[in-house]
Amino acid sequence: MRHLYLYIFPLAFLLLSCSANTRSNRALERMEGEWNIALSERWLINPDGTTEKFENIENAGEIIIRPDPLLDLGGTKEISAFYTNVNGAILDITTLMFLDRLSKRVVWKNVLCPEIFECDLFFQLETDTRDKQVWTTYFKLVDSSNPLGRNAIYDATIADSHTKWTLTLARE
Repeated sequence: MRHLYLYIFPLAFLLLSCSANTRSNRALERMEGEWNIALSERWLINPDGTTEKFENIENAGEIIIRPDPLLDLGGTKEISAFYTNVNGAILDITTLMFLDRLSKRVVWKNVLCPEIFECDLFFQLETDTRDKQVWTTYFKLVDSSNPLGRNAIYDATIADSHTKWTLTLARE
């Protein structure tokens, strides 16, 4: 009887691991397609804790999520985003995207700076349905003329304020 447990526990662990991975993959498959950025909202978060809403744009751009053409591993997608912020600055990128293992966070690889490490943009997945997605992220505001303050976002000597950015996506 004791030997039976030695086989059951590893098998149960393997099955649970596989189900978590397939849940993430199913969520990624559901996200594939063309999305309209129906609403882009950004708030400035000051060092004293006060907030100021400085962006509220409807139809701010589009996001296209498709299978990664180079790595067909099932855990990553290619994402193209075209977005115009309140100042008219344009973000036009194509990068890799993946979800964390619990399908709660969306990660855009190497968006914040041109270096290889620590340049990912993490979005909290607040709403996840077939026709509507709501993603929220927080990052340091450096240059308001650039859509994301790209290339200097981690320089603490430049700015003390942070940005909360919420994207509401609707299926096209």
